[in-house]
Order: sequence, then C-alpha cells, then structure tokens
Amino acid sequence: MPIIIRFDHADEIIAHFAALVTPTLDPLLSIKYAGFVAVAAVTVYEMAIKDIFMDFATKKHPVLGSITRETFDRINGRVKYKVIKEEYVPLFGNKYSTKFAKKIQQRSSEFLRLNRRDIISSYNNIVVWRNEFAHAGRVPVTATFQEVVRSYEDGKEVIKCLNSTMVR
Repeated sequence: MPIIIRFDHADEIIAHFAALVTPTLDPLLSIKYAGFVAVAAVTVYEMAIKDIFMDFATKKHPVLGSITRETFDRINGRVKYKVIKEEYVPLFGNKYSTKFAKKIQQRSSEFLRLNRRDIISSYNNIVVWRNEFAHAGRVPVTATFQEVVRSYEDGKEVIKCLNSTMVR
C-alpha cells in the first residue's frame, strides 16, 4: 500500500475541522480541534511507520517479517523522531541508519531553505501535542489550529524520508 494513503484519515479530519474553524469561532474550541488534529496526525504517522517497517521486513524474509510484525504491533504511540532514529531504524542495520540520517538531513535542509520551518521540530511538536491532549487532556495552547495542521503537513516529510530509506 502506498504510504501516502495512510495520511487520508487525518487529511479528511483536517478538511472537516478547517471548515469549522473560522475567525468567529471561540478560540478555546479552535484549540480543542487542534488537539483532535494532533491525535489523528500521530495515529496516521504510527500506522505509516508500522507499514513501512513491516513491508520492508516481509520483503527481506518471511521470518523477519513475522518478528517485525510482532515488534511493531506494540509500539502504541512510541513514534517520537528520536525513537525512530535511535531505536527502530537501527534494528535493521547501520546501513539503514546512515541512509535515514542522510535523507533526513538532505530533506530537512531543503525544506528549511524553502519554507523556513524544520520538519523534525514540526514532527516532534505534533507528537508532544498529541500526548498532552490524549493523556493529560491539555490542549496545545502554544499553537493555533493552523500551526498544528502545518506541523502535521511538515511532519509527513519525516515519514516520507523513512519510507524512502527502508527500501531493499
């Protein structure tokens, strides 16, 4: 399955909420919508990460695919960038860790130059906002609805780099 299909769920939620978030909407309600967007965003990130690793491992060897499926079925929200970079990718060898670091560095530099935003910071922000909203009931008061959506879109670049790394 193409990895971009995994983003459809969150994209649909964002499209729906974007129609509701107007300048006249109560700012507190707008921020709550941002919290729901963060939850949907991290959900699709997690599904995409699982798919990337499971597809890669299954193509390498059926036994590796089975082990990887068991391992990644239990990640449940453990999708911080640092975890992906330092725990998940290294499971498949130094070759892939190096390749991922190179792709992230390249894309991050290019994206920063073109958009003046850092994809890794955006990705990490979404994960933090999701955790605060889902586990503590706190809304992302430091970000607007539009900033949460933009961070989700920027964070997709991290997933795309991971996807292009985990290729035989």
